[in-house]
Amino acid sequence: MSPSKSPVSNRLLKFKSLSALRLHGANRQATAQIAEHVEEYAKYEAEIASQREVAAEAEEAAKIEKQKTMRLTKVQEEAKGNVKSNMQLFLSGKPTSEEELSVVFFTCAEACKRVGLDLATVLQEPLIEGRPPVYWAILNRPTTYGAGGRAAYDSLVFTLLERCQPLNSSTLAAVRLGCMIASDNVLLQRLFRRIPELSPLSTSDAMLLAPLNESDVVDIVETRDGTGSFVAHIKMLRFRLRMRVSKCVVVEFAASGAPFWCAF
Repeated sequence: MSPSKSPVSNRLLKFKSLSALRLHGANRQATAQIAEHVEEYAKYEAEIASQREVAAEAEEAAKIEKQKTMRLTKVQEEAKGNVKSNMQLFLSGKPTSEEELSVVFFTCAEACKRVGLDLATVLQEPLIEGRPPVYWAILNRPTTYGAGGRAAYDSLVFTLLERCQPLNSSTLAAVRLGCMIASDNVLLQRLFRRIPELSPLSTSDAMLLAPLNESDVVDIVETRDGTGSFVAHIKMLRFRLRMRVSKCVVVEFAASGAPFWCAF
């Protein structure tokens, strides 16, 4: 018969059992925490991978968009070059008929439209030596030819201005400058009547002259002897009424390659 266990042995056995139980519980808790950390890390890795994928897609999309922009810019420049070539052909050669102008302008407009450009905007860009085509059309317009000879050149100028509508400030400045350099006062006065925003008339003066359907007349006679002298014949309509209403009446003209203003 085996001897009975002593109280000390019983307490030691009980302590070991309790310790083992506590150690087992601690191991389970540590294992749970490790599993939780592993799960969190897995989520983090998945999130990072997702972000990388989104970034890669965005980078690829940006690359594609850049390529599209570069391709569009290239075809737009080609369209502008085509417009420039046609304008140079018109400006450097003999005057063309209105039918020929219409065909070429239509073709250029369609080519510009296909690549997202507006022909009116393109024609007002500094396509030729830093100036819009209408500037060169004005300079190339003869001032000493007969009326028939000027008519064909006038057609190009006025057709260009019609195709450029609405005119921007740069085009208006180029038109005025071209007339001044060419000393083409006849054309300048015609353009004043045709393009209100180019005219020096104030709004009140324009209202007062509207019922007459006429405008001020400024005729310039240049001596062309190298002295730069000229004679200006000015006829101002409804002058007294305009002075009472507007308090100031202004006329503008071109002579000897320079602009002149007369204010009353």
